Amino acid sequence: MRAFLKTLTLGLCLVVAGWIAPLEAPAQTTFTWTASGGGNANWNNDRNWLGRVDPLNNSVGAFVFSNATRKLINNNNRTGLVMTNLTFVSIAGANTLNGNAIIFSNATGNGSFANNSANLQTLNFAGITLGSAYTINAASGSIQINSAINNSGNLLTVTGARNTTLAN
Repeated sequence: MRAFLKTLTLGLCLVVAGWIAPLEAPAQTTFTWTASGGGNANWNNDRNWLGRVDPLNNSVGAFVFSNATRKLINNNNRTGLVMTNLTFVSIAGANTLNGNAIIFSNATGNGSFANNSANLQTLNFAGITLGSAYTINAASGSIQINSAINNSGNLLTVTGARNTTLAN
């Protein structure tokens, strides 16, 4: 009992003194859109995201769209979102992503927007800023980007078997 109290006292003293062991950085988050949100397709409706994990303001992560329904998707009130990767999987329907500006950036410099669906994917964000080198890959279906892109001096590579249209 005495040893337990000494350990407890030492632990409390370290916390009170402000000494805390550094924590590891959190793993990259993956946000997967399922379109299960009932009456709307808004990003702030957690029922639209796998595991009810929706992106919050300034979220950083990979975004995956696997929905065949509810294809007009609104980033209605999220700001500062950083998409390390944006992927439309093979079963995704033709989607249009609308709303607030986003950032394409990946700390490793290997960020990508890949359309692995045979359907057209359209981006209508208020703007897109590149925070790192980024690749847009129309692998299986075409991509239409109607958002102004600020490359901030970063390389933007466009590739793939299908068409990519940059309207602004």
